[in-house]
Amino acid sequence: MKKNLVFITLVLFIFVVNQMSYAQEKIEGPWLWMIAPAEEPGRGGSQATDFDSLQAASDGAVTEEIIANRGAMPGQKIGDYVWTWGTITPTGSNNIQETITQIELSQNDDLNDISSYALLVFNAEEEKNVTMRVGSDDSIKVWLNGKVVHKKPVDRGAGDFQDEFQVDIEDGANLLLVKVCEQGGGWSMFVGIDANYEIVDSISVVAPVYITPSLHKPATISDMISLELKSYLSTDIRDFNFKLSFNADILRVKDINYGTFSNNGQEVATTCGTPNIDNSSGEVSAISCQVSQNSTLNDQTILATVNFEAISAGQATVQVVDPEFKDADGKSVEVLHRDRGITVYGPHGNISGVVKDGSGKPAKGVDVRAFSDGQPVGVDTKTDTKGYYLIENITKAGEVEVVASMPGVLPIPSVKANIQIGLQTEDVNFTIIHATSFHSVTDYRGFIRNWLLLGPILWEKDSTLFVSDQLNSRAKPDAHIPVQETEFKEIDPKDGDFGTGLATNLRWTLHADPSRDDWQRNDQRIRFYELYSNLQHSNYIGYAFTHVKAEEDMAVTMQLEHKGVVVWLNGELIHLEPKGKCCWEPGRSDPNQMDKITRLELKKGWNSILFKTRINEFSCRFVKSELATGEDIPLSNLAVSPQLGNTTIPTGQPIGLTRGTFNMTLEQGLNMISMPVKPDQQMTSKSLAKELDATLVIRLDPKDKVFVPFVPEHFEGSNFTIGGGMGLIVNVKRSQTSTFTGTVWDNTTAAPIVPLNVQSVWAFGLVFDRLPVNSPLRIHNLRTGETVQTSVDTPAIAFVDQSQQSVVHPQDWIEVEAKDNRWRYRVTSKDLQQAFAVVSLDERIQIPNQTRLLQNYPNPFNPETWIPFQLSQGSQIVVSVFGVKGNLVRRLDLGWTIAGNYLEANRAIYWDGKSETGEVVASGTYFYQIAAGDYSEIRQMVILK
Repeated sequence: MKKNLVFITLVLFIFVVNQMSYAQEKIEGPWLWMIAPAEEPGRGGSQATDFDSLQAASDGAVTEEIIANRGAMPGQKIGDYVWTWGTITPTGSNNIQETITQIELSQNDDLNDISSYALLVFNAEEEKNVTMRVGSDDSIKVWLNGKVVHKKPVDRGAGDFQDEFQVDIEDGANLLLVKVCEQGGGWSMFVGIDANYEIVDSISVVAPVYITPSLHKPATISDMISLELKSYLSTDIRDFNFKLSFNADILRVKDINYGTFSNNGQEVATTCGTPNIDNSSGEVSAISCQVSQNSTLNDQTILATVNFEAISAGQATVQVVDPEFKDADGKSVEVLHRDRGITVYGPHGNISGVVKDGSGKPAKGVDVRAFSDGQPVGVDTKTDTKGYYLIENITKAGEVEVVASMPGVLPIPSVKANIQIGLQTEDVNFTIIHATSFHSVTDYRGFIRNWLLLGPILWEKDSTLFVSDQLNSRAKPDAHIPVQETEFKEIDPKDGDFGTGLATNLRWTLHADPSRDDWQRNDQRIRFYELYSNLQHSNYIGYAFTHVKAEEDMAVTMQLEHKGVVVWLNGELIHLEPKGKCCWEPGRSDPNQMDKITRLELKKGWNSILFKTRINEFSCRFVKSELATGEDIPLSNLAVSPQLGNTTIPTGQPIGLTRGTFNMTLEQGLNMISMPVKPDQQMTSKSLAKELDATLVIRLDPKDKVFVPFVPEHFEGSNFTIGGGMGLIVNVKRSQTSTFTGTVWDNTTAAPIVPLNVQSVWAFGLVFDRLPVNSPLRIHNLRTGETVQTSVDTPAIAFVDQSQQSVVHPQDWIEVEAKDNRWRYRVTSKDLQQAFAVVSLDERIQIPNQTRLLQNYPNPFNPETWIPFQLSQGSQIVVSVFGVKGNLVRRLDLGWTIAGNYLEANRAIYWDGKSETGEVVASGTYFYQIAAGDYSEIRQMVILK
């Protein structure tokens, strides 16, 4: 007997087989499509890879995991969109957007910060380690039969396959879900499987009856909780009957109200029974309704709303039990269902507040936790888009410590708060400051997180490893009596400086916390092997150097973990311990397990620290003893600077100049600034870019009167020294407040910061690769008409509008001329975000010197082919296909087309082998002609079936 199905959380697929597909064809579909916004504007692309847009759009009713395991129903709505069938072309850099527009899933033909979901079922024989290939613009995530098989969180363009990975195909039906996260610009997807498979032409899916509490946060004893029992039906239903179970010791049912039922939008008459509520056993039975004989239910609806009272604390589960659904013929319909948990708190207090960044903007995604006597209390939380947080369920009154943390920002000082049961402690607020490699503070447990590292240095003799001076120019690993370590070692390395002695060919390298949240998880250790990998020998050593700043002279103790160490403080040897001291686990072990150096003095101002240790991991902090209790108090928020701090006033600094600290507030994007003070260490565009984490620094070349960009890692040949009054343009990745310390400029007054138009890309750098020899470049924006010119052998230039009007837009064509050659580059959204583009002057973007029609490929072909051509000037393009008798078979009108090479499949002319009326043409010889302005040429091609 054939069964119709109603799903409460699971889904069923009815397979209708389409034509056979073969290895590594791009799968055109049909796919079942859905789109859903990213978390917020500006967080599409790679940032949206692991954000569940389906869950957010459906208020938790549907998740990516559910769809990846059970599929979806055509016509089912999620947020503002419905699952819709559609095929996708195997070529082009914007084929997702074209599909979305074609199937009318959205009327917007330029969607940004959004994710597409493409769902498909295929039949195949079981096979292991099958190669699958995908390409995407931008980020991509792939599920096969409910498991994530590939993820690439990247912002990129795509016109073909880019990633290759292995998958296991099950015998029979396989469910494939592909998510592509769009940031801006092109939006494309390409999927291929190296196996023979049969595409399913339709997916008959019955959506779930979801049990979703209308209260989207935990309840408290005596609260009322309303749960809606939602149904999604794929077949007509005449009547239903089910029970509901719940935890009677936590919840009590007050009443049940049936929903309004309809068929194709028209309300239908129903007769519903009176539910039997048994709060002693935790069951509600006889939840039932019957539709009049001449109608049925087939719309998404709320079957019933159950109103609970929370009577005690705990975790309750509400379940659908023994569901019976019947169709219009009285036949049973299979039902699958989902449970729902409800949390009820006892008497408690809450803490709330707001977290902002240095510019006063709300900080989203900051972790906030509360501690009492070092133990976590309440429910950990994160700030929302408004920077707001709420810590609930703190069950003990009294003082707690509130700690906020976030990867990529300086550790945030904790705040004390007083908890009262039954009340909410408000306005426990925080401000975050983004850390840089050059500037940070000791974290909230006192640990130093920023160092200059030098290594690895191999020393074979373990017995002399720590007493030998590996930085001495006379050091020799095989010496019988090695050069001894000195009592005093005063060095002041900079990022990129070469070492000395056995480290002559090694460079000092800045090391900050990695992108993962080590310090947030109470992991205080600095790891050499994050910079130096594949170290097989145990006798590698390394050096670590930094400065900390004390506001006054203070007696301190240094606590450290290591695998053997030598320590110098302000140049003086203070400790040598060849045996390792490790490991302290905060909250789980005694800090006395760490190595201790007592009776030290930090002098007011900057203090230098030099370590020599085995290449492994280490940690270091300073503590002060509390006189009353003898307890060690960590010194948090000490300024840390691996490179910029000094123990003395630099030589040559004018005596008596005013010193000061200046906070500079920068908005995300472009800013026009000048250095407010003269730093103790000379600052260059390179060091400023590192300090601000800037993608671009631009200055006006006073000689040639052109704007020249400094682009980290791409064009550093223009590195320049920064002086007083020098106007600079910087592009920063995020809003921030940066602190600069030094003396006032003695040559000029620093220029003021200019108010900004943050919506405008008014400065834009271009860096050229494969530069022609002895030839200046002429750069022309085809949209604006603005032209700039470089001098001979200058690989970088910038467009700047000092009135802060946009100089470049997305998709602008930039034409570059040199001697007899021309190139054209199209600006991407990523280019705009970083305010520069790296342009490789190669044949891929070179404009041909003459217009040519090239041979189609493949040839012979069946059923489709691509026709490449080269265009020396922009013109109207028409391609006509003729039969051997001269009869017109197909006319392909491309419209106005700019000059360039149209050779690859995503740019060449595509012919699907069909006539003007849509009929598949017969085998034989055909002629194709291109008309481009005054140019015309004819070539021959063959269809062979």
